[in-house]
Amino acid sequence: MKRLILGLIVTLGVLSGLAAPVSADANDFTFKSFEADYYLGSDSEGRSTLKTVEKLTAEFNIPNQNHGIERAIPKNYDGHPTTLKIQSVTDENNTPIEYEVNSSNGNSVLRIGDGDTYVTGTKTYVITYTQRDVTKYFENTGLTEFYWDTNGTLWNQPFGSVMTRVHLSDSVLPTLTDKLACYYGSAGATNQCSINAEGSVITATADSLQTRENMTIAVGFTAGTFRGYEQSTAEKIGAFLLGLWLVSLIITVPLGIALTIWFCVRYVQVGRRSKEMGTIVAEYLPPKQTSVLAAAKIGDGTRAETIAQMIDLAVRHYIKIYQTKEKSTWKPAEFELEITKDISDLTLDERDFIATLFGATAVGTKLDMKTLKNNYKLVSAMQANSKRMTKRIQGEYGLQHKDETMNKWFMRFAWILLLLSIVFLAPTLFIAALTAFICGSSLQVLTDKGLNLRRYLAGLKLYIGVAEQDRVKMLQSPEGAEKIGSPVDGNDSRQMVKLYEKVLPYAVLFGQEKEWNKQLGSYYEQASAQPDWYVGQTAFNAALFTTVVSDFGASMNSYSASSDSSSGGSSGGGSSGGGGGGGGGGGW
Repeated sequence: MKRLILGLIVTLGVLSGLAAPVSADANDFTFKSFEADYYLGSDSEGRSTLKTVEKLTAEFNIPNQNHGIERAIPKNYDGHPTTLKIQSVTDENNTPIEYEVNSSNGNSVLRIGDGDTYVTGTKTYVITYTQRDVTKYFENTGLTEFYWDTNGTLWNQPFGSVMTRVHLSDSVLPTLTDKLACYYGSAGATNQCSINAEGSVITATADSLQTRENMTIAVGFTAGTFRGYEQSTAEKIGAFLLGLWLVSLIITVPLGIALTIWFCVRYVQVGRRSKEMGTIVAEYLPPKQTSVLAAAKIGDGTRAETIAQMIDLAVRHYIKIYQTKEKSTWKPAEFELEITKDISDLTLDERDFIATLFGATAVGTKLDMKTLKNNYKLVSAMQANSKRMTKRIQGEYGLQHKDETMNKWFMRFAWILLLLSIVFLAPTLFIAALTAFICGSSLQVLTDKGLNLRRYLAGLKLYIGVAEQDRVKMLQSPEGAEKIGSPVDGNDSRQMVKLYEKVLPYAVLFGQEKEWNKQLGSYYEQASAQPDWYVGQTAFNAALFTTVVSDFGASMNSYSASSDSSSGGSSGGGSSGGGGGGGGGGGW
């Protein structure tokens, strides 16, 4: 029995907990009343004008919950703006209350109150604002109406009472008809409420409105009392300029894109002297007195220049590559480098490269490539080296020069397009202007020497890319023998190894290393030899060599840091929420 009683107590406790109200939020309060005074008149053009004074009396019964209220006021009516202007927000004693205004879903949302202060008890808010073009002619009634929602259907709070007073100006009072209507309830409801006119004031009331319920009034005037909405002169000018701008975009957008592409193409064509390349003849050996790093800046389609330069130094026996750990599923292979030969006869680019990478240049200096990981200092130093080399290419190497004529051509276009982009507010013309400016300020044109080097590298790339049997034929041709310096025997694997090793760095540079490595590995195997610049963890074979360079490259990469109603309501055919105005709000 005791267990049964205890179980009942626990069950009742759980059920009572489930029945308990959810924790209160900022919308958990009520409105005692909503009063609105509408001052309806007309301006010198005969267009309707409206001044609204709303008085909302809220009751906050939960302490430390609310800072104030939010009031959402629609900015448009019948598809056009009403020129809504907030005049003031005060309390019932005309003392200003802090507020801010934001836009949301076609409403001006007033957040009223102090974020550092909570309100409790009864609090009154008086909001004053003005609008124009708030009336409309309705075919079904044959009248011009002020058909207006008051508090609106978007409140999550109930209203104890809603009362509105429409104050008519002397200019519109004579045209007032006896067609008056008042509706209340949720959106679309046709419940009628009290409305009457006394002199120039029309009063309407409704009591006990629940959440999402509104009161709407409809006041009929003789047709033609108010002129319909028209754009002001400023609005017409603005609309004209907007239309002009939109039309201009039809022209400037594709023009800007086309010019941007054209500038880039011209930049390459002029800088690289593409039209002067002529017929490309195969080349079989690396260019003389040119580092791989410098070749990378002159050649076409180059990549991985750091890896290519390192392999070039290795096959020339200036450094040796040791694999210290094999590749695993999750990690690349690990390597160590060693300087094995005096570097004084290398180019300045190559000496800078070794000194920066190793931190020293003495024979026997070693480098664990793990120390390069996230080495931002090294990356910065390498970038500095690249800048110095670029200056040498444009200076002592004589491979590039600045073309003042083309620089001025690009700059002239840049200034013209910049001016046009400002006049027509054309973003794509601005991008084109910026592109022209960058091209003009950075353009470097190949000298004849630079063009010859580019042709040579294109020939070397052509040679690397052909089929093996075609390469052998090229090497064995009289022209090939002349370029190599001696006849080439395609069956002499050791001779082929030496030739292929020399070109290996450029195969890497041009992204053609996969097939090249495979063939070189095959020649190693035929010659019963292995690269003397590389020491691996396992016995060397042709299949292994095809992965050596890719593993080394992967290792290097891992180490580099890197709606309104259409029918009138004054004759009884309206509904709550069918007019203009209204809106809603809540607490915060």
